[in-house]
Amino acid sequence: MTEAQRSLSKNQLKHTLLIVLVVLLAACGGAPAAPPQVGGGSTPDAAQQTVTLRWSVLGSPEELASHQAVADAYMKDNPSIKIVIEHTPWDGYHTKLKTIVASGDLTALPDVMFLGQDFNQYASEGVLENLTPWIERSGYDLNDYWPTLIERATVNGGIYGLQRDLDLRLLYYNKDCFDEAGVPYPDENWTWDD
Repeated sequence: MTEAQRSLSKNQLKHTLLIVLVVLLAACGGAPAAPPQVGGGSTPDAAQQTVTLRWSVLGSPEELASHQAVADAYMKDNPSIKIVIEHTPWDGYHTKLKTIVASGDLTALPDVMFLGQDFNQYASEGVLENLTPWIERSGYDLNDYWPTLIERATVNGGIYGLQRDLDLRLLYYNKDCFDEAGVPYPDENWTWDD
């Protein structure tokens, strides 16, 4: 990954986190008439209360370090926001979230979280906040996202998340090796077991 791509990825993650944080700030203090003012490192009211947000992340220690760097940069620019990262390894992350949702105590959920296959279910069940009003109020430009990604994040007309990353699964193979072994080339009928 080039330095420009890393910078772009960091900026996209910061912008995504900003939108999520705006939504969560609204939930903590009621719906404001206009989006909260964030960024720039200054606050209009020195006595402004600090808001603590819990950000649930998953993955390796290296991924945790990169998320902490994003949180630290955001808190530096927004001193009235404290981000507490809750790290869970890959293999237990989704089970932990499902258990919390099943308990019915949604206050035990982190304020910001990464979701995968359970996203639509959580949005449909009212577990997630509709980001659409906040996106519109802030003027956040969704043109940085492929339309399909926004469609996948839309449930019942509302946007309930923004894509953090995307993986593609490809199969590369050496035709010469298949030819030498007399084995047919992979096709659309192959499964992971093949």
